[in-house]
Amino acid sequence: MFLLLTLSTANADVAMAPEMCAAASPAQTAPMNGATGVPLDVVPAVVFMDNGCGAGGWQLTLSRTDNGDVIAQAGDTPDDFLAELDPGADLEPETAYTLTITGSTESVVSFTTGFGTAEPHGFVPEVVEIGSTWDNQIQQVVLTASVQNGESAGQDLIVQWHTEGATGKSAMTSTFFEAAGTEREHTIIAAFGAINQPDEWCLTPSIREVNGTWNDGESACGAVEDVSQGGLACNSSAGDVAGSAAVLAGAVLLAWRGRRG
Repeated sequence: MFLLLTLSTANADVAMAPEMCAAASPAQTAPMNGATGVPLDVVPAVVFMDNGCGAGGWQLTLSRTDNGDVIAQAGDTPDDFLAELDPGADLEPETAYTLTITGSTESVVSFTTGFGTAEPHGFVPEVVEIGSTWDNQIQQVVLTASVQNGESAGQDLIVQWHTEGATGKSAMTSTFFEAAGTEREHTIIAAFGAINQPDEWCLTPSIREVNGTWNDGESACGAVEDVSQGGLACNSSAGDVAGSAAVLAGAVLLAWRGRRG
């Protein structure tokens, strides 16, 4: 099965103190290491773990394993913590390839192609529930939402949440690694900085196909609740955002970028 490789700790929402800040690291890849029967039109991708110090610069190199010939190479500073490498053409059938990921660390992934191109899974995400809070003291929008990642079980997925204010400002993107056919909830910092409390905050989820195309779900918006008086309550469960500004500043496996056009 065409799956993703876990290169480090599991991809879940994590709050971390500033002193734990470290460079980003590769967390999952598509294709996984040792995968066989990989579609010829695959666009390899790497999901990075945000360890609190930003994504940093990374170089992806795709080469043939047998002779080392470089097929494609690109550098990226992925604000959304997702790097992709388009080979520019279909790969050769039944051929072994190596994807080298170089930055603050180096990782190597090998896979072998099959005979055909990808059969799209066709999963379209759906926002099940959405809500946001605003705290004037720390001037951050914290969004909590549940998204259904397709109606049936299947291969593991790269999922992105594109969030922005109802008026189109402060657009950001978070990248997750999900199982198809599951409903997942995340709590993320959707906006920060000197902004007034917005009335609504919106979410558009997307699911990635093997060939690098995306299936966008319908956008959903929810009212932003003012919690300035009581502040944000702390909660020890994974994915919850702690109430202090210091923890909020370093929280969550976030992947920020401007919304795609």
